[in-house]
Amino acid sequence: MYLIKLTKTIGIMFLIVLITTFLVSLLHYIGLPKLIVTILKILIVIGTLFYGGFYMAKLSKTKGYLEGIKIGLVIILLFFLISWLGLNYNFSIKTSIFYILMLISSTLGGMIGINKNKIDENA
Repeated sequence: MYLIKLTKTIGIMFLIVLITTFLVSLLHYIGLPKLIVTILKILIVIGTLFYGGFYMAKLSKTKGYLEGIKIGLVIILLFFLISWLGLNYNFSIKTSIFYILMLISSTLGGMIGINKNKIDENA
C-alpha cells in the first residue's frame, strides 16, 4: 500500500515538473532571459518536492518530517542516478547544495502537511 502511495506521488510530481518546465521553455522561446529560466527551473523542482512531502505527509498519520525525508531521498536518488549514469555529470558543490535544498524542501513540506492533517482532524 505504501509503495502505491509513493509511486502515485512521484508520478504526480513528475507530471508537475514536466508541464511547468515545458511552459517555462515556451517562455524562454518567446524571449525570457536564460538566468530567469534557470531560476524558475530550480524553483519548480524545489516547489514540487515541497508538494510531494506535503502530499505524502497528508496521507500519513504520524511523523510528517520522515515522510518528507523519504520522498526527498527517493527523488534525490533518481536525480543522482539519471545525472551520473545517463548524462555523465560529475558531482560538484553546486549539485550537492541543490540536493540539500531539495531534501530541506521536501522535509518542510512533510512537516506542514502533517500539521495540516492534524488541523483538519481537529476541526
